[in-house]
Amino acid sequence: MSFLIFGRHPAILLASGFVLLSGGIGIAGFTTHLPNSKIVAGVTIAGVDVGGMTRDEASAALEETLKRQNQAEIVLKHPTKPDTWRRTLGMLGAELKVATALDQALAIGDAESVVQRVILGDKPRGVAISIPIELPEHISTTWLRQIAHQLNKPPTDAHAFAKKGVGLTIDRPHKSGTRLDMDATWKEVISFGDGLFDGSEATIVLITTEPKITNGALSSLGTLRSAYFTNYASSSANRKANLTLAASKLDGHLLQPGEVFSYNDRVGPRTEARGWKTAHQFQDGQIVDGIGGGVCQSSSTLYNAVLMGGLKIIERHNHSLPVAYLSPARDASVSYGHLDFKFANNTDGPLYMSVAADGKKFHIRLYGPLATQVPKVSVETTEPVYLPSGAYKVAAKRTIQHSDGRVETEDLGWDTYSKPKPAVATKPVLPLHPVQPTVPILSTRP
Repeated sequence: MSFLIFGRHPAILLASGFVLLSGGIGIAGFTTHLPNSKIVAGVTIAGVDVGGMTRDEASAALEETLKRQNQAEIVLKHPTKPDTWRRTLGMLGAELKVATALDQALAIGDAESVVQRVILGDKPRGVAISIPIELPEHISTTWLRQIAHQLNKPPTDAHAFAKKGVGLTIDRPHKSGTRLDMDATWKEVISFGDGLFDGSEATIVLITTEPKITNGALSSLGTLRSAYFTNYASSSANRKANLTLAASKLDGHLLQPGEVFSYNDRVGPRTEARGWKTAHQFQDGQIVDGIGGGVCQSSSTLYNAVLMGGLKIIERHNHSLPVAYLSPARDASVSYGHLDFKFANNTDGPLYMSVAADGKKFHIRLYGPLATQVPKVSVETTEPVYLPSGAYKVAAKRTIQHSDGRVETEDLGWDTYSKPKPAVATKPVLPLHPVQPTVPILSTRP
């Protein structure tokens, strides 16, 4: 680096190719920069004049401003209501980047050459610097989630009930929901940039959410594809409660073409916390008490409605013992996390599931689009084949007759039922016939 000595006498710059004379400034390409220990004149940080100050002096001068600005508020406003939500920068854990602002202030002088400094002297530079702000994401996210908890309203699906001889009647129209768009809302806030130092106001961004099942979707349905019911009038109060709960979980489901229905996914875990009660159920060839006992009657009734609707069976398991409400080979055992009942909507249109439990009978009706054709279906079972162990097995076969004359025969396989263990009381098997559709049975290609 070259060295420059200023005084009354001519100054000599060594090894630079320049000469400055005290009687007049001669310049020959002199652009050397020297670091500045003080901020040049006319520079403000957050409105505070820090010109002529050292870094430490400027930092001290900003202390009161920083304390005050920590109380600056960010205000979020509702787009259509007078509701507001407020947080100070301090509450949001804002980090004011003072060091960055000081670096910028000092750099203004550093960017000037020695000659420029001599020419400009104490002339104000007229530079205003803001203090950058960093807001921790986890704190702001927590705040937005609290707001979302107050504002978010899920959409409500349209619901219809089945009435004999009438079909589906909408008794609960759909309703749109509301959701806070947290990302878009926060972008509105940070769009103020360094202006956040003085606080800001932003309008929250709300999104309208639509239900999966609309009035229009249900209005297009009404052809009864299949129906089935089973009796449970003699069940215990807890078992009846479980069947009522199962009906509420299954009722109102709309299955789109090609979609696979899972009983366990729809009904969910059977736990006390979710309202399920203790009742009799099968386990290892015995009747024992278990949480959610009786739900298999709902899955078995659904299985028969699906069979009679000509729908594709994906997964199904029989019980270890025969059940009292259905003939052998017509049951469907479920156990959350272990055994599931699944079927596919292999029709060309959506299917609506109407389910009701009235304390005596468990009803399931499956409805398809208006003016569509459904197949005629029959299910046959063999006589029991007894095994040396005392167990027996039964086979089932389904025949589907389409309106175009095609006939499909499907082997549903053999189901084996164990011999009840000693001292275990079982009820006799009672055959039950499917409910006859209340509208003409037409056919849809399965």
